[in-house]
Amino acid sequence: MLSTERRQRQRDELRENIIATAIQLASTGWGAVTMRAIADHLGYTAAGLYHHFASKDAVLEEINRRGHAMLLDRFMQVPDKDPRKKLLGMARALVDMAYDQPELYQAVAGIGVVCDRIGPPEEALRIKALVDNTVLPLLPSASMLPDASELLRAALSGIVTLCLNGQIAGGRKRARSLTALAVHQAVDSWGQKRHC
Repeated sequence: MLSTERRQRQRDELRENIIATAIQLASTGWGAVTMRAIADHLGYTAAGLYHHFASKDAVLEEINRRGHAMLLDRFMQVPDKDPRKKLLGMARALVDMAYDQPELYQAVAGIGVVCDRIGPPEEALRIKALVDNTVLPLLPSASMLPDASELLRAALSGIVTLCLNGQIAGGRKRARSLTALAVHQAVDSWGQKRHC
């Protein structure tokens, strides 16, 4: 008879295998990720997987959470104290994550992955707070923060997605160049007077 500790290790290992298999299947498109496909790949029944994840959405939510955790970790490793340089480092980290772990990046960016959750994972909220805290010192007025931060995040995500999908040629190098340009243009524009 298996000890409780060994059974827990086996459950944890199977959960990890389910996630890894889902990510592997996603390399051909997120439509390929089904509980049946995961089960077939692992040699289990689909019903057996539901003991570990309540639904495919639960698997996708965990992948989404892990992608955000990875991105947060990469952002936290950007050492620069200067806010502009920190944003440049974060943009580079975003590009590198997208090219190093494209399926996790897609989950973070919501490309092909629709999670049935009420709100974003905690890691996504921490990323937003980190970006906001980096952008804020660069703004002439704190009232600009929501728009400035969201526009910057959207621009960077859009550039990375278009480069990753080959809609903008040049791959990682071009994505790094364009995201750096977007950061510089955004930061420079924040200090300019606006005319309506």
